[in-house]
Amino acid sequence: MVIKIDNEKCTKCGLCIETCPINIIRMEGDMVLMDETRCIKCKTCVGVCPSKAIYIK
Repeated sequence: MVIKIDNEKCTKCGLCIETCPINIIRMEGDMVLMDETRCIKCKTCVGVCPSKAIYIK
C-alpha cells in the first residue's frame, strides 16, 4: 500500500499538512509533496482531503 497525492485534483487547502501526525507532507511551490519512505500509512491525510486528491494505491 502506498499513499499518493494527485496534484491536479488538489486544491492546496493544507489540511493534509496540518493533520499529518509525523509531518511528512509539505508544500513546495504549487505542489503538495509527501515523503513516501517515512509514511506510516495511518491514512489521516486520505480522510481529511476534501477534494479526494490523496488516495491509496
